[in-house]
Amino acid sequence: MELIKKNIHMMVNDRKEMTQITLDDDMNVPDNRPDMINLIQQKGDIVLEEVKANENQAWIKGNLNFLVMYISDNEERRIQSIEGKIPFEEYVHMEGLKAGEQIRAEGELEDLRIGIINSRKMSIQAVVTLQVTTEEMLEEEISVDIADKNGMEFWKNPMEIMELRINKKDMLRIKEEIALSNGKNNIHEIVWKDTSLNIKEIKLLQGKINVCGALNLFVLYRGEGDENKLDWINEEVAFTKELECSGCSEGMVPEIRSRLRSCDMEMKADYDGEERIIALDAVLDMDVKIYEEELVELVEDVYSTAMEVEPQTNALRFQRLVGNNMSKCRISERMRIKGEEPRILQICNGSGKARIDMVETGANGVVIEGTLEVMVLYVGADDNIPFYGKMIQIPFNQQIDMNDLKKSTVYSVEVGTLQINTTMIDSEEIEIKAVIDMSVMAVEEFEKDVIYEISQAPLDYERLENIAGIVVYVVGENDSLWSIGKKYLLGVEEIKELNHLESNVLKKGDRLILCKNISTPA
Repeated sequence: MELIKKNIHMMVNDRKEMTQITLDDDMNVPDNRPDMINLIQQKGDIVLEEVKANENQAWIKGNLNFLVMYISDNEERRIQSIEGKIPFEEYVHMEGLKAGEQIRAEGELEDLRIGIINSRKMSIQAVVTLQVTTEEMLEEEISVDIADKNGMEFWKNPMEIMELRINKKDMLRIKEEIALSNGKNNIHEIVWKDTSLNIKEIKLLQGKINVCGALNLFVLYRGEGDENKLDWINEEVAFTKELECSGCSEGMVPEIRSRLRSCDMEMKADYDGEERIIALDAVLDMDVKIYEEELVELVEDVYSTAMEVEPQTNALRFQRLVGNNMSKCRISERMRIKGEEPRILQICNGSGKARIDMVETGANGVVIEGTLEVMVLYVGADDNIPFYGKMIQIPFNQQIDMNDLKKSTVYSVEVGTLQINTTMIDSEEIEIKAVIDMSVMAVEEFEKDVIYEISQAPLDYERLENIAGIVVYVVGENDSLWSIGKKYLLGVEEIKELNHLESNVLKKGDRLILCKNISTPA
């Protein structure tokens, strides 16, 4: 018996492993840089270059990229910076992993400590968390209809599922130029740069993805002239880009992770030949998964009034979207500087990142706990420490409302746009206001028996003979025309016609007349 089938595609995250590694290295100050006296500020980022699945283990290759600002012994060029990287390779044990299997890896810098060993050498210590997730692409066939319906009765159950339509990795390149405003000195040398990515909106269009966002840019630079005066700029570089994506359309459900992979800067001359333009070349890694919700009618059971049929089933996994909710976490905190820290004359920049420490499901949704790490760079009142960098950690707690969460619900949390505003209250106090955009995508995974084949045999006349010729049937609690017809080998339409029923709806206590079908099948 021929079944009409439909192919469905799903992405299942079967296994997840996490490990922490420690990076420890020393680095000499380059020959073209003066000696180090004190450190001002430091930052780092983890960039994964290659991920490969081997037997029972995942291999990860990446770099810790870091940048250090320090006070030098050069009176004319007191503020200096050094950048470098520490490469690493790591194996993460994953029992049952097969070579070539599709996996996704993420790296997060948990802790970075850079210290001065002597005036020409510094130590770099870092703790890095690596998380590896297997991503199994399932392509399954489900039975949605029967080709030959002659004498066949079948039960269809409408079921909402979420299908994976698109799964790809891509890159977005952003090239922009920033011209210095009037009153700013020409650029002689870039001393420090800090760039963060804020994705404000991702919209699915026909055959493409529209990405709106901004690059928040802070540049500390040494100006032209004998005084080598330091100046800085804070700019928000807005962008709107389109990413080609064949097969996507409005109404689909996006799960898109974006990450600033690199942001190169170079000085350029303007029309007057003066170094007053900063050219940006940023690369965004885009991990794109796009789903579509679909209502399918699954053939769950069959019987025939003309023959014996036996459905063969196997259990398949399905996914259903529970929710895709967004929330804004607002943070406000005041922080006083410590006694040994220089007084504040002016705040230059405040940047940071939000780290999620724990995610739990509550009665009314998902509860997220995390830490906002803000690095504030300010001009100090101490001539020996003209700039000072202060790290401030602020815990936060946020609930994202979501109903119908079950034990089988799988959810992913994504931190989106991060807006940070730092204000000088007085020479000893800083106010920090931040807004963190967070989204939770919750998916329920469930199993269902699916018919893949139906075996046929001649009608069992002995069974037919044991059925009474005429029955007055009293409808019970869970009875349906389908279940009654299957029990007495009658078609649903036969029962409706005999009892003058206009719909399939039955009520408990209804009485039906059932007459045995004594026709002989061909």
